[in-house]
Amino acid sequence: MYTKTGAKKQDIADNAVNINVFMAIIMYPSLCILIKLYFFIIQI
Repeated sequence: MYTKTGAKKQDIADNAVNINVFMAIIMYPSLCILIKLYFFIIQI
């Protein structure tokens, strides 16, 4: 299957997955830091 731009739909799907993985790798450490800060603030 091809889109109007001529790119394969599978390629677009793969790019979307790669972006999601990339975002997850970036977001995960910052999320851990936020959770630690959150519990640290609760304990005070």
